[in-house]
Amino acid sequence: PWRLDLISYLKENRDLVTEFCREEMGTITIPDIEATYLAWLNFERTSIPNPASFLEKEAQIFLSDGRYFGGEAHARLNFGCSRSHLEVAISGIRKAMETGN
Repeated sequence: PWRLDLISYLKENRDLVTEFCREEMGTITIPDIEATYLAWLNFERTSIPNPASFLEKEAQIFLSDGRYFGGEAHARLNFGCSRSHLEVAISGIRKAMETGN
């Protein structure tokens, strides 16, 4: 039962990140996520060349730099965390994008 609860929780976190990118931001694209708790955020539609560095500086959010995984203008977000941490991260991305892009 705990494993099913965990999977459900991760799916809800995944859906929160996906909805944020696709419906609210629009300029941050995200592929469908099926078997991981890592979101691959694509910032190519923005003027931000290094999103991980930008978000660290502007929002104090620490994402993995996509360049290390073969993706310029990408960042990797771990959504395998508490919902409150994820909401803080999303809020920080939102604010940083409004002021810095």
